[in-house]
Amino acid sequence: MSKFEIRNPQSEIRNGKIAFIFPGQGAQYVGMGRDVYESSPVARDAFTQASEVLGYDLAQICFHGPAEILGKTKYTQVAVFTTSIAILRAIGELLPHLRPTFVAGHSLGEYSALVAAGGLNFGHCLQVVQIRAEAMEAAAKDVDGGGMSAVLGLGEAEIVSICHRVSQSTGTVNEGVWPVNFNSQGQVVIAGSNSALEQAEIEAKEAGAKRVIRLSVSGPFHTPLIKDAQQKLASALNQVEFFPLEMPLITNVGAVPIKEPEQVKDSLIRQVVSPVCWEQSIRLAIQEGVTTFIEIGPGKVLTGLMKRIDRSVQAFGVENLKEIGLITGN
Repeated sequence: MSKFEIRNPQSEIRNGKIAFIFPGQGAQYVGMGRDVYESSPVARDAFTQASEVLGYDLAQICFHGPAEILGKTKYTQVAVFTTSIAILRAIGELLPHLRPTFVAGHSLGEYSALVAAGGLNFGHCLQVVQIRAEAMEAAAKDVDGGGMSAVLGLGEAEIVSICHRVSQSTGTVNEGVWPVNFNSQGQVVIAGSNSALEQAEIEAKEAGAKRVIRLSVSGPFHTPLIKDAQQKLASALNQVEFFPLEMPLITNVGAVPIKEPEQVKDSLIRQVVSPVCWEQSIRLAIQEGVTTFIEIGPGKVLTGLMKRIDRSVQAFGVENLKEIGLITGN
């Protein structure tokens, strides 16, 4: 087991407010969480608790895959969520005075942010995430697939226009394509039915997009095509007890800070079929005085996006406790 020596907890953080941000689906990789599992008993307990709730060995899937299994939505979402909370717990134990002013999460990451803010306990939130994941996977199959693509180097207005034009041309409510993740300047994710998505990809390239990348996901998430998943999630959320948040959660839907349980529940329900306003959320946090963003979870997706949004603020990715610039390993 690794040992860790804590330096001055604030030594690398500028004067200003801190935000914890949490990644979503797409951040997963085989082996994620293993370092923190082996280094921190409280992190290990998160994986143990998750396996008890889920009824299978989640650590085995996270650490050993295979990638085809980990990449299935019903496993991906609980795996990324649990890994994020495991890392959060380890940081909380080692740096109890490191407290955020705001929290935010990208899509699935909102659930990790909600736990970090004290709005739901880990076990109940994991059950909701499991229902969400299974409902989204089932809804994607019901609409005969569909997918998501990242469009790079094209303006938001042009992408919105392309999606609207393609959707109008389909002539059916079961077809269409929508902008679903406004991640940063020059990076917008679109999603929709297969035929509409393919047409939008073609038109985006013709309009001057530098790249159009089909994402490895199982459906057209954050679109009206998966409204059945929204209904199942709403039913699940109505069965759990929410608590007032200890610090504001900046929502994906509308990029507004909220703390009250009913606001949180409503936002999570709407999020399933609504765009993720990530860049707007980060810019709001910066306007509110946040100078340091700490990404807690697998990978460095959100830290990478920060470089496109605003290079004047700090962004750290924390995955194995040796990162962030606050903790060093012996």
